Amino acid sequence: MKYLSLSLMMFISSAYAAELELQCGANTDLNPNNRFSHDVISTDIGDYKVVNDATTGLQWSYCFVGQTYDSLQDACLEVPTVPYELSDDSFYANIRQVTMDAVESANQQLGSIEHRWRLPSVKELVGIYNDQCVPGNYPVFSYDINVSQQEIEALSNTPYSTDETMIGYHTAIYARQKGEIYQNITVTSDTAMLDSNYIHYYTVNFRGWGSLLNQMRRTSGMLRLVRDIPQE
Repeated sequence: MKYLSLSLMMFISSAYAAELELQCGANTDLNPNNRFSHDVISTDIGDYKVVNDATTGLQWSYCFVGQTYDSLQDACLEVPTVPYELSDDSFYANIRQVTMDAVESANQQLGSIEHRWRLPSVKELVGIYNDQCVPGNYPVFSYDINVSQQEIEALSNTPYSTDETMIGYHTAIYARQKGEIYQNITVTSDTAMLDSNYIHYYTVNFRGWGSLLNQMRRTSGMLRLVRDIPQE
């Protein structure tokens, strides 16, 4: 199959940058029927870039939660938030609660009182998955995470032992999980999975290969906010 390649530069906070290359099938329409458009809105923390979806009527955050938008560079700065509960009394992390807290914190920072942001459902998240490209994204969204491949590998290889203190155990698991999330471009939905011991969310991997839905236990992910396009 012939591929069209787009070089998407990931601005890395360290002294070097990694390049993520988007490979798509020949003649792939990266904005079918002009479905997506950009807008920059004013918030309590400054300019905030959004992606409007004419097909669904949804408005998405261009950057991940935890990042700030630099309008001069048209770039998402800093590293995305990956919620995780560093429990000191249980092996089971309540991913759902800390994720809800992160979304609430983002709404407070943005000053989104009348038109609140939320997490997307699995259906909504899969709706912006581009199965014609690897990674499986549309370039109208930013996937810059500002973490180098070397840093990702170091996180993924963090050693841990069940003989450690509970906090030490969770700190190591959290680091390993972040490495996997950054590697697989894992994004969290609001669709909860219930377990007898803990609660977490279904996530979607945008890496473009392997399983699309991640049903692994103790799964977290990066957060991309969504809401209905506000009607003034």
